Amino acid sequence: MAVTESYVHKDVIRKEQCTKGGLITMSALIKLLLLASKTHDRRLREEGVMDFVGENVWVIIQNHLSFIRLPQAGDEVSVKTWVKGFNRILVERGYSLMSGNEVLVEATICFGLINFQTRKIQRMKADLLRLCFPCAVEIRVKKPAFPPLPGLSEGKKMSYLVGEEQIDHNGHMNNVVYIDWAFEQLGESFIKSHTLKNLKVVYRREYHLGDQSEVYTRKEGVETNDVTSQHFFMAGEELHAYLVLQWKKKKEGKNEGQVFVPCD
Repeated sequence: MAVTESYVHKDVIRKEQCTKGGLITMSALIKLLLLASKTHDRRLREEGVMDFVGENVWVIIQNHLSFIRLPQAGDEVSVKTWVKGFNRILVERGYSLMSGNEVLVEATICFGLINFQTRKIQRMKADLLRLCFPCAVEIRVKKPAFPPLPGLSEGKKMSYLVGEEQIDHNGHMNNVVYIDWAFEQLGESFIKSHTLKNLKVVYRREYHLGDQSEVYTRKEGVETNDVTSQHFFMAGEELHAYLVLQWKKKKEGKNEGQVFVPCD
């Protein structure tokens, strides 16, 4: 396929990208996916395909990752990325992380284009996007559905203050921090006894330096082998992000030393 349709990034998972148990961290995994799409974007711009970006920046609006198996230190992997769909608000990218012929992780990430100064979403011209991504599908613009917000007495609540180390180059809190906070609320005992199978997060508003966040967590199916944890990231009465994690309970004694943690 031509570079305008897809791009493949090859890499080797390094020890410093992994936990003590040898599995890649969430932070390193997402950085690996984004490195592939960033390189693809740069090549597209060099070809004059994405001149419309200008001085604006891409930000993640929604993440959806499915885990078959997490790569480990020493694994030779490839990340294929391509533009799946678009509309005037967002561009939807697909990712496939593989080791040889084995698919390890599949992901869909939706990006919006914002003005760095005003922080406002920039609408894109559909006819221009059709020329840029002829193999992509034009998708309908729709607002993401959010479940009812939790009451103050529901589930578990923790408060956080956004610090300098959590701000990324786009001037807002890094996307991985949301997952880090969710894992912290679930606790080490739960994470050690469960395997993460699916992750979906929708970002509604940004957090900036000094913002106060209240995170509400509730779990469903805790008495079964399949557990869903929901995480609501609030500031006062405003919802900033909604994260859903789907877990599979580990068989007793299996992979107890291999714990998937979100950050480095």
